[in-house]
This record gives sequence, C-alpha cells and structure tokens, in this order.
Amino acid sequence: MSPELVGILAVGVALAGLVLTVGGMAVASLRAMRGELRSELRELGTRVGTLDTRLGALEQRMARLEGLLEGAGLYRPAAVPELTGD
Repeated sequence: MSPELVGILAVGVALAGLVLTVGGMAVASLRAMRGELRSELRELGTRVGTLDTRLGALEQRMARLEGLLEGAGLYRPAAVPELTGD
C-alpha cells in the first residue's frame, strides 16, 4: 500500500470516529431535552387543570352575584346582539 492510501484511510477512519462521537453526543442531548420537555408539559398540564378549576369556581360566584343583583332589581343582563348574514 502506498503512503498516500494509508493517509487517506487514516483520515477516513478519524472522520468516521468524529462523526460517530458527535452523533452520539447529539442523540444524548436530544434525549435529555425530550425528558425535560415532558416534565415541563406535565407541569403545564397540572397548572392548566388548576386554572380550569379556579375559573369554574369564579363562574359560579359571578353567576350567584348576578342572580342576587337581578333578584334585587339592580341588574339586567345585556341583550346579545343578533348576527346578520352579511
């Protein structure tokens, strides 16, 4: 084998090792980020559920207040405008 061929093969092996190493590091990094994203999404789902519960409680309280005010004659719900088919 000529020295040029040995040099070309050595460079090819070195480049293949470099590509495999960097690829492995990228895969490990992506797996870590995917795990972090899953935990963030779980936390976000919990927070949205809590917000939904609180909003439901607020709707009930507002309905009660509107009912009390309407019963006392102090409040009339606004009329909903009709939609026209323009």
